[in-house]
Amino acid sequence: MVIQGRWLKDSSLLTIPNIEHQHLHVFRKWSSGTKGPCAGCHGVIECLPELIHACGGKDHVFSSMIESELPAAKMKQAWNFLSHLPLIDVSLSIKGWWDDSVEGHSELSITTLSSDKRNDNRWITLHA
Repeated sequence: MVIQGRWLKDSSLLTIPNIEHQHLHVFRKWSSGTKGPCAGCHGVIECLPELIHACGGKDHVFSSMIESELPAAKMKQAWNFLSHLPLIDVSLSIKGWWDDSVEGHSELSITTLSSDKRNDNRWITLHA
């Protein structure tokens, strides 16, 4: 039995209880400023991991974002869901050799903190 589903193109923020398409503008216009638990945030929140990072485990941060859109009971339900999501830390590295490497073989760590959007300047050249 399917309880909840979303289209692939839909925002992952829509998996939060009581959050619908008309509420997404709140996350896109939110600004963290330069102080607080998420001083490194860029301000625009487009997915669940960005929202979790922006809130920094503080329910009052989430409440300040959504208080004008949801009543307190629904806000609490949404925060309860969000605060119990698992946090997964992924680390990646590539082992191999590169033509310009002095030793020949080496291991290259891959940064996973950037967004999932591909930037042509960040491709890693591998030897086939």
